[in-house]
Amino acid sequence: ITRIPMIAEAENLKPCRHLLLRLIVILLSTVLSTTNHNKTAAIMGTTANDSASSEIIMTTSRAKILLQGDSLTQLCWEGWGAHLANVYQRRADVVARGYGGYNTRMYLRLPFDPTLTNGDVALAVLFLGANDSGLPELAAHHHVPIPEYKANLKILIERLRDQYKLRQNNNHILLISPTPVHHEQRFKYQKVRYGDKATGVLERTLENTQKYVIACQEVAKEEDLPFLNLYQTMLDDGDDWGRFLNDGLHFSAAGHEFVGKAVVKAINEAFPELAVIADSKTGQWCNSGSTCTGLPNHGGPFHDEIDNDDPDKAFQPRARNKRKEPAASS
Repeated sequence: ITRIPMIAEAENLKPCRHLLLRLIVILLSTVLSTTNHNKTAAIMGTTANDSASSEIIMTTSRAKILLQGDSLTQLCWEGWGAHLANVYQRRADVVARGYGGYNTRMYLRLPFDPTLTNGDVALAVLFLGANDSGLPELAAHHHVPIPEYKANLKILIERLRDQYKLRQNNNHILLISPTPVHHEQRFKYQKVRYGDKATGVLERTLENTQKYVIACQEVAKEEDLPFLNLYQTMLDDGDDWGRFLNDGLHFSAAGHEFVGKAVVKAINEAFPELAVIADSKTGQWCNSGSTCTGLPNHGGPFHDEIDNDDPDKAFQPRARNKRKEPAASS
């Protein structure tokens, strides 16, 4: 008689015990989550309370250099884009958004890249016009009239400023002109590609491209942006400027090298804070002897800044504000 009520009471307590166990699990999960968050923040060079501090050395995401353009940008990894990535290794990731055959009218229809809208874009390079400048009667698929070309460039510039927050990042936008067209190479390319069906008539010309170069330069001036005139820079290199192209339009290995150096030079002159100074002794772009005031080394200290017996010290906040200079040799 006395045991029955006790069993009933125990049965009634089961839901309470289950609830209590759930509360304990939730509490333990919260404590562990907070602990792991603080450990992660410490590793990243921050604490839970100073994530917005101006003294933070390491950020959660690396800066981006965005390249927008046509096939000359799509193929940039064959040379000039790779050179840019080499210069900015460990400081910024180069993101190429080149679309072969695109003119400015087509490029405007591309969707925004949501991975680049958080303010990480430190520099954008806009390189369009090679297709817009195609002759209307022979390259109707590509041709865009000059007034529309200029208007499209301005819309793309405004999108860079607003959608990718370049307005806040000191308006770091570099505008590049279309490049020259080598007539003899284009004729040869026609014969190789089309054989007997080759028209023998150019769909692009040096003279017409120059009109778009001038239009591009006018947009740069009106938008107060630096301008790299690759058209004139290539022509000024000498009578053998055709070596920079392999089909009269796209870059050869020599052309990629030439463009890579020209783009880096233009960035250094227009935005000195983004200029990377290579190590004077090794020539390396990103070791402890290299510098870049606007884009410091990101993700982890250089190996010679880490004590192998106490590596945690180099990863603490503000640990790398000052680099120890090597002792002078006797």
